[in-house]
Amino acid sequence: MNRITFASAALVAALVSGCSKSSTGPSTTPTATTVQVISGSGQTGLIGTELPAPLVVKVLDQFDAPMAGIGTFFNGNIGGTASTPLPTDANGVTQVTFTLGTKAGLDTITVTAGGVTNTGKIAATVLPGPAATIKKLAGDGQLAPPGTVLSFPFVISVKDSYGNNIQGVVVTWTSDASGVLNPTSTPTDTTGQAQTTYTLSSSAGVQTVTAHIGGVVVDVRFLATAR
Repeated sequence: MNRITFASAALVAALVSGCSKSSTGPSTTPTATTVQVISGSGQTGLIGTELPAPLVVKVLDQFDAPMAGIGTFFNGNIGGTASTPLPTDANGVTQVTFTLGTKAGLDTITVTAGGVTNTGKIAATVLPGPAATIKKLAGDGQLAPPGTVLSFPFVISVKDSYGNNIQGVVVTWTSDASGVLNPTSTPTDTTGQAQTTYTLSSSAGVQTVTAHIGGVVVDVRFLATAR
């Protein structure tokens, strides 16, 4: 009897041990693990405006099957606001409209859903607004002999109303004297800056060079003295 009882106890222990090991295996309960971008990436828009097309994503579980009823979150790294997303539908899909922020540049919008391990990434290019200000950066107040080229160029910067640099704005340079500007028209570069060199007229005295851009009322004026 003792031997039979001992054997039975050993068998029970083995069965319990086997059940314990199987319970530590991979979970078969669907869990959101991946956000897949369906469409909407690569768009371009002006600051403060809504992107033309919605951002559409799909949430998948660990078996790559779509998950319904999952809440999602859309966050841009340089700002912007998404409309309130609905939970994913039967196909695991949801979408939002996205309004860009006031900072120009590349906005990487991260999409998360619960505790997903693989988030979605949506890229959007945010363009600056129209030119609002023109600022004097360098070159003012120089003095040189009449008829000579000033040692330093006149440099200005152009920004929108939120302080973003604007590329491609045409700056027109004029002088109230008979000096020579080279060039007389320059586009702003990627940093929003433009510059020109100036050769003083042959007459002694103070000469004024003006930088002008269309749409901005206040011009920038540089002074140079021929002496």
